[in-house]
Amino acid sequence: MASMVLFAGASGGGVVVAVALLAVGALVQVIGELLQSSGSFLLGFDLAADEAQGQYQGVWNTSMSISTMLAPMVLALLPLGLGVPGWIILGVWFAVIGVLFVPVVRWAAARRTATLERAAAYSL
Repeated sequence: MASMVLFAGASGGGVVVAVALLAVGALVQVIGELLQSSGSFLLGFDLAADEAQGQYQGVWNTSMSISTMLAPMVLALLPLGLGVPGWIILGVWFAVIGVLFVPVVRWAAARRTATLERAAAYSL
């Protein structure tokens, strides 16, 4: 969300302000992308059962393909079509999804731990 607000703010000032906001926004975006990438490895590998690694990777890659297909439309409608409000809407969307992911991943991790503990108990 922070990068979207910075990108939106770049349209409100002079050239120097715009360049500075776009540069900082790009840096914030890169940091977010790195965090997303490391999180995707957790979701794709650590939470998947050993025998289901391929299935998890298949679903993950399918979701990435869908997002790549939808992204141009979303960007055309929101930031390019609405301007500053579109950037803010997109930022709020990313923030809400990010916040909602926390309890979902915690639930999945707890479920994975419980499954491993049951498997260990049965093997004794």
